[in-house]
Amino acid sequence: MLSNSLGLSVQNKAGVSCTIHSTPVLCPTPVASRTNQICRAGNPEKNGTYDGMPIVSGPITVGPAAIGTDAKDKATKPVDRSKGLWTRCDKCGVILYIKHLKEHHHICFGCNYHLKMSSQERIDHMIDPGTWRPLDQTLSPMDPLEFVDMKPYPDRVRDSQDKTGMNDAIRTGTGLLHGIPVALAVMEFGFMGGSMGSVVGEKLTRLIEYATQEGLTLIVVCTSGGARMQEGIMSLMQMAKISAALHVHQNEANLLYISLLTSPTTGGVTASFGMLGDIIIAEPQAIIGFAGRRVIEQTLREELPDDFQVHAWC
Repeated sequence: MLSNSLGLSVQNKAGVSCTIHSTPVLCPTPVASRTNQICRAGNPEKNGTYDGMPIVSGPITVGPAAIGTDAKDKATKPVDRSKGLWTRCDKCGVILYIKHLKEHHHICFGCNYHLKMSSQERIDHMIDPGTWRPLDQTLSPMDPLEFVDMKPYPDRVRDSQDKTGMNDAIRTGTGLLHGIPVALAVMEFGFMGGSMGSVVGEKLTRLIEYATQEGLTLIVVCTSGGARMQEGIMSLMQMAKISAALHVHQNEANLLYISLLTSPTTGGVTASFGMLGDIIIAEPQAIIGFAGRRVIEQTLREELPDDFQVHAWC
């Protein structure tokens, strides 16, 4: 017998036609046909078929899981439906709903700790909607030293590019901040720890020179582990290049430079443009320093306090 909710005309196996209306309709099968089916069902596993059709044991899967082993594994793999919905505070450990956390500017409800933000989130938070104009998006790093550690440097760059959707560890551009035109640079810690390589130095220098030419206030949001070791001396040269451009911007053009330090800001970034601002602002409890905690402990051979290198103003 057949049933359906559509107005279709079908035939059962015995060749009896019936019309299936909007309400379920049963299509009777002739007695002789039903008898033959019952007789054939007496030994259903004969030759591994039933009424000419192969026997399928176990649950029947419909969709991608029925096509290949890989698709089946993906279909049966448990899905973590909480991914992207919840996060945990790095300081107090409280569970936070990400939607509410973004509305609260990524500040923990329990302890007021400032959680990490991506570079795009900071731009969206700071710049007036519809006014952001990015600069020098096409610059990409090279591998002049053919550097290899655990993996080749180009592979590390590609992995970070796939992860962040950026060519390197900084976004630069112009926009309006509460109606005031500014030049803004925001570093991305998710791209190789926000390390400063030749592209970061070049993009930041170009932004400073553009801000100087146009008479714009400059704001740089810093978060970095320091100079990028895979580029060697070329990454260290960026410190001098950026500092020279800032000297012209601040001392010759007499324009404002605001440095915003977020966690962590260390190494060559701290030793150069991070600490050269006319106004330096640090997020509460941000880790700010030059050498890392572990390096200092090994040098001094003593354990440092828990709040060492942590900005304490809350």
